[in-house]
Amino acid sequence: MSETASVNVSMRKLKALQSAVGVGNAGRLNDEPKADLSKMTPYQAKQFQVADKMRIIRTLMTELDEIPEGSGPTRRIEINNQIRKEERNISTGMKEARTLALQEQKMSEYEDLQGHFKTTQQLWRARSGVVSSPSDSGPSGYGAMNKSGGGKAGREASIELEAALPAPGGYNIREDGEFAMFFQQTQQNDLAMHKALDRIQQGVQRLAENATLLNQELKIQDVLLDETEKKVDGVHAKMKGLNKTLKETIKKVDNDRLCLYVFCCLILLGLAGGIYYVIKDKN
Repeated sequence: MSETASVNVSMRKLKALQSAVGVGNAGRLNDEPKADLSKMTPYQAKQFQVADKMRIIRTLMTELDEIPEGSGPTRRIEINNQIRKEERNISTGMKEARTLALQEQKMSEYEDLQGHFKTTQQLWRARSGVVSSPSDSGPSGYGAMNKSGGGKAGREASIELEAALPAPGGYNIREDGEFAMFFQQTQQNDLAMHKALDRIQQGVQRLAENATLLNQELKIQDVLLDETEKKVDGVHAKMKGLNKTLKETIKKVDNDRLCLYVFCCLILLGLAGGIYYVIKDKN
């Protein structure tokens, strides 16, 4: 497949990005897509950040195309420098994304992201007259580019790429369907994560409610236990008092019995003495 056909295929894939990132023109370059990165996995967050930088590059290319031909070079230089800066940032982000993709086993998604990055590089280099060699597959081959577009083959390849691209001012980031699909997939993953987090939150809430009920029940049981301990202490005190009273009563009963025994003994001795006296008097 020729370079022109390849780019045409890529361009047919690139259609509406606004629904995914919420931007549609160069005037909103600094607007960021609304997404809660804290609810994404590390790879998904890095993937989203890299893709947003690609959006910035494409928006800058649109702005570059819309600069009137008679304007001075100052703004063009600023945009070119900014695009190169974003490209370097993406290169760094891609390395981090690869590491995270390996950790999360999402290399297929990383390869898709890498394909988007290469397409973005191809669009930018075609506009700036830079043509990469077949061996260049990323930012590392940037130094090997023929920035002057020198050589017949380089000029012809550049012309083919330019022919496959929309005319200046006709490029609309709203029509980037490949990025739209990418961000829609990210949003779907985000929605799935939201649903899972909602289920987890509901489960945590139920656990919290059960823990609250259990805590309240334990407090009630603690109060009842304290009351039971107080009642046991009161019964114990009453038992001590009753035991003391019983001991005193037993002591009193013993003293009365001793007196009764002594009195009985005296009566018996008196009876014995009387009987002895009667018997002796008869004799």
